[in-house]
Amino acid sequence: MPDSLSIEIKRLDLNLIRKLEPKEKKCIEQQLTPETSFLPLIDNWKKLKAESEKICETRILDYDCEMFQKKDDPEHVFWLTKDTGILLREEMEFENGKHISIAKELNFEILDDSLFEIPNDYTILKLKLSTDEDLQKAPPLTMQNVQEFLLKGLHIVFLIKEENLELLSANKTQLLKESILTGMDFKEVTYTEINEKEAIKSNPQFLITTDNNIAFLIYDIATGYLYIRKKDIYQKNEADHYYDEKWRNKFLMGGYKIKLSEEFRQIID
Repeated sequence: MPDSLSIEIKRLDLNLIRKLEPKEKKCIEQQLTPETSFLPLIDNWKKLKAESEKICETRILDYDCEMFQKKDDPEHVFWLTKDTGILLREEMEFENGKHISIAKELNFEILDDSLFEIPNDYTILKLKLSTDEDLQKAPPLTMQNVQEFLLKGLHIVFLIKEENLELLSANKTQLLKESILTGMDFKEVTYTEINEKEAIKSNPQFLITTDNNIAFLIYDIATGYLYIRKKDIYQKNEADHYYDEKWRNKFLMGGYKIKLSEEFRQIID
């Protein structure tokens, strides 16, 4: 088996999805559901092709290819093999950069069945998907357990103001911690609201490192709220909920905001 961080095997014949961790000799196994039965990649490419306009033909890796451009996003271009529709190159431009994916090798061959089996020396972890009842029982995040989930083992905090990066002193780090724990008006917010606050260049951010986490906190100067993404709180539990979409939607989507005292402003002034 190749040396890799992880290998994913989708067994449609067994209605299973398996994630193998070679270094740990572990396999995470989960039943496929309507939430986890993602379309095969080639179906996604067919959908992408239907939403795009053909630009030209060329050759990549000795295969005849067609270049396409998304009709609603001219900065998104991609190349598919002409007869089989395999994605060999993709380019997307964003406000702060450009993403490029390039295939290095493409071979068509029948693979040995043993490649899709779990090695005998692997430990198999069968995950149970969360039900609506399970999620109702899950305790909501409160100010009391922010300490455990977000701030336990707090080591280093960087203050980011526009393009400047500053290492916070021990005193200011402690003030940040106390300000969060004594904050008021704790509310759940959407990703959209968090992203809007992050897009305001004058809003400072805090990069914090703990025993188990790296998180970015955003402080909205206009309102005095500190914004925290859920994924930065619960990410250490994410591996236990592989493709558990109900859990991910509840604990990784969106975030929280906390109203901080005026005393907190001395950290950023």
